[in-house]
Amino acid sequence: MPVTLPAAFAHPNQHIEALAAQGVQRRYRRGTLLIQEGETGDTLYIVLQGRLRAFLSDNNGRELTLGLYGPLEYVGEMSLDGGPRSANVEAAEPSTCAVVTRATLLAYIAEHPEFALELMARLIRRARLATESARSVALIDVYGRLVRLLN
Repeated sequence: MPVTLPAAFAHPNQHIEALAAQGVQRRYRRGTLLIQEGETGDTLYIVLQGRLRAFLSDNNGRELTLGLYGPLEYVGEMSLDGGPRSANVEAAEPSTCAVVTRATLLAYIAEHPEFALELMARLIRRARLATESARSVALIDVYGRLVRLLN
């Protein structure tokens, strides 16, 4: 007899697709800065087409890429608490995103509380990656980092 999953598990991207449908679609040219580190923001960007790049930069123009995000991935959720943006985000290629406001996201979570667990899991993954990156920078010597990178 076939097993039917509850609606919450019917499609792994179901919530992202539903949330994207409530956002405003915007197109961005390659190199367009969507999010600037330090700014206050209250929007979430869901990639529909293309790729976005999250990165940090210093005053000398050096950059550190934090991640690349493709279709049905999202960026900007870390500032939905009202705090400043923690990184820059640009269109790595021509991209289309659904721009979702904090109010829309909160209303969606109120209707679909299980989505809050997905958001939390993503934030936990990001925190773990940040911790591991800090460990690499602070506790492993240059030789150790090179060996780790090559492996």
